[in-house]
Amino acid sequence: FYSLNYMHKLNIAHRDIKPENILIDGFNGTQINVKFTDFGFATYFNDQDKLKEQMGSPLYMAPEIVKGHLYDQQVDIWSTCIVIYTMLTGRPAFYGSTKDEIYRAIRDDEIEFGLEFRNISKEAIDFLKKGLHKNQFKRHNCSQMLNHKWFTNENKSSMLDKSNQSLTHISRNMR
Repeated sequence: FYSLNYMHKLNIAHRDIKPENILIDGFNGTQINVKFTDFGFATYFNDQDKLKEQMGSPLYMAPEIVKGHLYDQQVDIWSTCIVIYTMLTGRPAFYGSTKDEIYRAIRDDEIEFGLEFRNISKEAIDFLKKGLHKNQFKRHNCSQMLNHKWFTNENKSSMLDKSNQSLTHISRNMR
């Protein structure tokens, strides 16, 4: 979220955040260096002129893009939280065998926090709920996400423990 916050402060919306466009550039035991790539859909934005083009990868698109509504940088919050959801659970947040089925699920279905979340902290679940609010105007922005308890210093060690457990779970499932 630090990288995303930096981009948003420069009035840049990425619009295509997905696992393939996120690189891990090292881990020093307490900090993971993350880089975003593929800025082909990125654009400048301002508060007066909202964006309208349908951009991004279907599994990570925010509801406002799918619905054809005007949108802003908040679509990046949604996409980033969908990536985190997938990392923590090992499965996508929405299913469908076609793009239209995925779009319908994004528009109409509620995100489930079921059995996959039994070992995930309440703070992590709350963090995701704040970033995955279907109403873009109620969705937290980067600053709010960075100040969330799951992201602050007081919770970093447990966050890293949970993340390491989830990453281990994901790597086992990928074998």
